[in-house]
Amino acid sequence: MQVTENNSPNDYPLALGAAPNPLPQGKANPRVKSSLRLKYEAEAQVLRTKLGGLEAIRAQLGLSQRKMCQLLLVDPSAWTRWTQGGEAAPPHVYRMLQWYLALNEKYPAMDASFWLSTVSRETFESDQEKIARLNETLNKKMQQLNGELTAIRSELIGANRLVSLLNLKFLRLRLFSAIGFGLLLLTIALHFFAPTK
Repeated sequence: MQVTENNSPNDYPLALGAAPNPLPQGKANPRVKSSLRLKYEAEAQVLRTKLGGLEAIRAQLGLSQRKMCQLLLVDPSAWTRWTQGGEAAPPHVYRMLQWYLALNEKYPAMDASFWLSTVSRETFESDQEKIARLNETLNKKMQQLNGELTAIRSELIGANRLVSLLNLKFLRLRLFSAIGFGLLLLTIALHFFAPTK
């Protein structure tokens, strides 16, 4: 570029003290992406190629847009932006869909209704009812076990009484044996040591 009188300082951004050319009006300064962000976007592109677009995945799963948004925990307006070309879906959305499809393939029972029911209010209330029923069942079982424990305690008390009686009889038998043995010894002693007439 040749320097003329009509050139402005903004035409030379490298000149000392000169400001760089501003972006045209209406255009925002593009955000610089980190190397990790670029890597994640590349991985998302590979997943997009492998799995298909978001709408193709949604159709494959047989979900409405609303259910898909509930499954991914995203606002429906974000889904609309992603599918109508306003902006690309974040890489983690494709990773979540990849994991979900793999889980769905391995465990068919863990379909969308399984995941969506875990966040719905109705399921929360039905879970509360299940918990109440379980508590009631546990309380009945505890009462039954307490009754059985009381019966076992009374049997144990009866067994302890029987053991006490047996011990008492055994002690009496030992006492009588000791007395009998003592009398025998006394008789023998009297017989041998008694003065002879």
